[in-house]
Amino acid sequence: MKRRGMIPWLYGLACVVLVTAGVRFLNVRYANQLDDVQRQRWAIAWIGALNSHQWAQVDPLLSDSARIDDPLVAWTLDRRAAGFYLNALWLSFPQLHYSSLGVVGEGAVVVLEWVATGIAGIPPSGLRGVSVLVVTDGTIGAVTSYFNASGIHIQPVKVP
Repeated sequence: MKRRGMIPWLYGLACVVLVTAGVRFLNVRYANQLDDVQRQRWAIAWIGALNSHQWAQVDPLLSDSARIDDPLVAWTLDRRAAGFYLNALWLSFPQLHYSSLGVVGEGAVVVLEWVATGIAGIPPSGLRGVSVLVVTDGTIGAVTSYFNASGIHIQPVKVP
């Protein structure tokens, strides 16, 4: 049976689009391969920047289109909102300190297990969590953190 009309043309176009998207995905996925030493360096840089309590230390690590997901926030933060959020976090918990417990990953993904201390309402042993960093083109493009946020309350911050 011979196909007529738009359907074969549309099918062919869809195949070209899918193949092109697949090639782009593979290029992005494999162009940003990190080895274990590089993953460790990214983890150290991220923890160090957070422990500095200064946005000027975190900002250069993030891409312009960075997205951050955190259990304490109900929505995904863009780079600008992340600055406000982190400053509020640091003001609420001036003794906040992260320590790395381990780093693993694959490709451009860095999985960082950590413990945070200096948080009111959390036992002295600290809050354990995991952050997943996606490194693209020499910057962090996404951060997704996982931890049990019950009992943590960020104090409202007055902006002058």
